[in-house]
Amino acid sequence: MADTYTEIADSVSCGLASTDGEIAFLTSDRERDSGFDSTRCTHPKVQSRGR
Repeated sequence: MADTYTEIADSVSCGLASTDGEIAFLTSDRERDSGFDSTRCTHPKVQSRGR
């Protein structure tokens, strides 16, 4: 299964952490529920921001 990446024009408050320089985790608050969502990402633009 191929990865699919989508860019959005809206701002989203989030945290970004890189574990090894190759995998980044993007964490954002949930819009309607309590808690947060964390997404594993290998997109080069996201990785570069996480370093």
